[in-house]
Amino acid sequence: MTKKLTDPFFEASFYKYIDPVSRKDCSYEEAEGLFFTCPCGTHSLGIPFAGTNHPQSSTHGWQVVCGTGLSDLTLSPSIAVRGGANHNEECWHGFITNGEVTSCP
Repeated sequence: MTKKLTDPFFEASFYKYIDPVSRKDCSYEEAEGLFFTCPCGTHSLGIPFAGTNHPQSSTHGWQVVCGTGLSDLTLSPSIAVRGGANHNEECWHGFITNGEVTSCP
């Protein structure tokens, strides 16, 4: 599966952390993370960027490798998302490279 992060399915946006239950949409330059629909289609993800003020950025943060926005964003490393009733089933594992959302083989 390869889809662009700009595809309406993902409803992707950059966000700033406000508190544990709140986020604010913002520009790429202000962003502390990326919010988008999980490729499995069952839930949304809010992934912090490493090195920001987001409290989880040191333990769960993605490194922004390059890009100017959603269309060409590259993040590292891959991310494994768990879902299911007990959050113990892997529902998606993949990358965002040059704005494309891919699954690991």
